[in-house]
Amino acid sequence: MPVHLFGQCAPMEEIMEIAREHRLHVIEDACQSIGADYYFSDGTHKKSGTISEIGCTVFFPSKNLGCYGDGGAIFTNDDDLAKMIRVVVIMV
Repeated sequence: MPVHLFGQCAPMEEIMEIAREHRLHVIEDACQSIGADYYFSDGTHKKSGTISEIGCTVFFPSKNLGCYGDGGAIFTNDDDLAKMIRVVVIMV
């Protein structure tokens, strides 16, 4: 679970390569990097929280995107994974 901090992304190209080699899933913690761009060596870029299978953020009052009290969000482009996440969150 790489954590993007201070508006900067973790070294995601290397992290994603290691994850592929070992068949691991990656969950990005993007709460301190909302809107940050990650540039790949081939020149493409993606926003933090959208590079891996799952991106997440918390809405704690002191975070970049805060709220009154605690909260959070989970992001994914995978419809099946989103359905599974909804079931787990509802059960909790």
